[in-house]
Amino acid sequence: MVHIYCDYNHEYESEYAQIHIVDQSPGSADYAIISFCKRGDILITNDIGLASIALAKGVFVLNNNGFIYTNRNITTYVNHLYIHDTARRKPNIHDTARRKTKKHNIRPDDINLKHPNTSFIESLNHVYRRAQEREGKDEKTLT
Repeated sequence: MVHIYCDYNHEYESEYAQIHIVDQSPGSADYAIISFCKRGDILITNDIGLASIALAKGVFVLNNNGFIYTNRNITTYVNHLYIHDTARRKPNIHDTARRKTKKHNIRPDDINLKHPNTSFIESLNHVYRRAQEREGKDEKTLT
């Protein structure tokens, strides 16, 4: 089942997904998503902070380009966000740095993408197979 989270200022209708309306306050959708997710669920998000929390709960996380976030690569993205956030807060430095390094910028999607020709569906299938393997291991340890 697909779940979509949005605040009450947005209206969505869907025949295939369950819509969850949350408060407009910052982070309210993130808190609702994290409280709903269980180990083994699949989460699709571009929010790196939400992805890191979900990984800690044992959730499989993809972005909408099909890139799979893991405990090994999430630290790189969190550090990337921190560096750009501190640069953005400094006056006049961010604009100068952007002009100088625009052609040398590396998008987060380009870093550590092992299979650049992998489609989103193939990534989703890979995550699904890993989830099935994990369930099999959990069942074997219980018996």
